[in-house]
This record gives sequence, structure tokens and C-alpha cells, in this order.
Amino acid sequence: LSKLKKYIKRQTREFPLGLFLGLSLMFLIFITVGYFLTSKIDLTGDKNPHYESNLFQAGFWHIFLRNTNAALLLYSGIITFSLMSLVFLLIIGIYVGATFFMLTNAAGMVAVISSVIFYAPLEFLGIILAATAGVEPLYFTIRASSRNRKFSLKNYFYGLFKSMKTISISVFCILLSACIESV
Repeated sequence: LSKLKKYIKRQTREFPLGLFLGLSLMFLIFITVGYFLTSKIDLTGDKNPHYESNLFQAGFWHIFLRNTNAALLLYSGIITFSLMSLVFLLIIGIYVGATFFMLTNAAGMVAVISSVIFYAPLEFLGIILAATAGVEPLYFTIRASSRNRKFSLKNYFYGLFKSMKTISISVFCILLSACIESV
């Protein structure tokens, strides 16, 4: 038990919390932008979100694979020096915001929130962790380079190793949310 406590403490200390919180804030901003951009569209007469409700009433595997694909797109930042993680975070955030607006426009805010309250926080956590994992290699490289003033590929690979743990936790969160959502 003592070794487990030490391991968890060490892993927690090395987790880039500032990066995670920054990406969380960016994701919330992107969702808000998507929501308000969609609110400018005239949706009069489009009160039937039937096409959306069919999309979101899929089974476990469909939900899990769709969200895991999104997580892997966010994780693709490991090969693009974080660029794709940030681009896909923007796209997914705007999509979530637009979808949220469309659903609240059709069914009402209370109905939508009450239908997603149990799985959406885990799903969003998984998405933000996936983005964090995609940015981690560059984050650790820059952090180490700022300390010793030299760029090292070793630091990038260290960040890549750390990102594998983060993406694993991300997929686990997505797995749990898909279980809850499909019930």
C-alpha cells in the first residue's frame, strides 16, 4: 500500500495540471463559440431533432468507437508537434457547442442537460485528457528545454511515454461514459 501511495504521488506530481486546465478552458471556449455561432442560424421550423436523436441513441460499440476515434484524432498531436491536437480540439468543441444549441432549441435546456448529466462529464474528461496526451510530448520538451536551454529529443520521447499513460486514462473514461450512455 505504501508503494502504491508513492507511485500515485509521483505520477500526480508529473502530470501537467496547468496544461490540462488550459486545454479545458480552451475546450469550454470552443463549445461556447459553437453554441453562439449556431444561435445566429435561423432554425425556425426545424424543431424536430430526429436526425440527431437517432445519432445519439446508438449502442455501446457505436458510441465507444465514435468517441475513441475523436480521442485518437486529438492524440495525433504527438506526430504534429501538438498542432493537430489543438485543431481537433477546436473542431470538436465547436461541434459540441453547435449540437448542444440544436438540441436545446428542439427539446429545451433542462431536457438536454438531464439526459447527458451522467455521462457527458466523463466523456469531456476523456476528450480533454486525449488533447492533453497529444500535447504532452511538446510540453515536456519545452519545459525541459527552458530549464537547461537546449533542445533534446530525449525529452520529447519522455513526454511521449507519459502521454501513453494519459491516453490510456482517456480511453478508460470514454469507455465508462459509453457504458453509461448506452444504458
